[in-house]
Amino acid sequence: GHSDAENQDIFLEQAEHVLIRMNAKHWRPYLWILEARQAIAAGAYGKALELAQLALGNFDSIGGPVSLESIEALQILASVFQAVGMRKKSLGLLLQAEQLSQSLLADQHPLRGRILVGMASMNCFLGNCELSRMQATGAIQILEGTLNPEHPEVAGAWIQLGSAHSELQDYDQSLMAYHKALSRTQASASNPPSVEARIRTNLGLVLSRMGRLEESEVEGKQAVQLFSGHSGAEHPETAAAIGRYATVIQKQGDVAKAELLFEHTIKLLKKSDPLHVRILDQVRNQAT
Repeated sequence: GHSDAENQDIFLEQAEHVLIRMNAKHWRPYLWILEARQAIAAGAYGKALELAQLALGNFDSIGGPVSLESIEALQILASVFQAVGMRKKSLGLLLQAEQLSQSLLADQHPLRGRILVGMASMNCFLGNCELSRMQATGAIQILEGTLNPEHPEVAGAWIQLGSAHSELQDYDQSLMAYHKALSRTQASASNPPSVEARIRTNLGLVLSRMGRLEESEVEGKQAVQLFSGHSGAEHPETAAAIGRYATVIQKQGDVAKAELLFEHTIKLLKKSDPLHVRILDQVRNQAT
């Protein structure tokens, strides 16, 4: 009768009791990492950042040989720092995870695909879009070869490839990648709505860049609805989707409505993390 989020909270609480009973302090950073990921899912970005920094500060004390668990922990940590906007920190952790994985994991291990997706995302944000495109392509090859084609991580790799193509202004290839991700997602009823929401918010962005504003508005509005229904109306991902939707509204000439939407986005983002990097983007949009 519990939701997935509630189940994860229960398991994390049980793990806390086990750690105390066993005095297994070397596992403490791993638990902080999992709690940080759960905080991101709940939209508590400030809490997530605090937990991630605690874990990172104690990660070196784990000791022992490199393991699948330690590589995966770095990858999860990187995803947390990415979510809170610390992109260079995220990329550094992913590079560390990739270096360690070379000595332990097979070339086609799915974890290596997840690491590549993360690196592609960060490099795209940091302006290395051609490298991002190559990494996303490599991730797709790994993940499609090792996971079910309908797995959310396969769709995630296609989304990242679409983003890289969009930043390189190769819009037709970008649309093709997003539609490929959408077909993968819609083929399975088990995929969470957040995956389709990510696809549609990115589709809206590239359609806007192509000047196809009416189509962009439809995708952007649907993305907001999907994020809100899955994560909640005040979740940072919902807020970011509202900001992207507002950009299309502005381009269509309804500046007053767009300004209000940007203001609402800023309030939601500040509530989750007063220093989140996305706030700067929305303040600039509102000022414009």
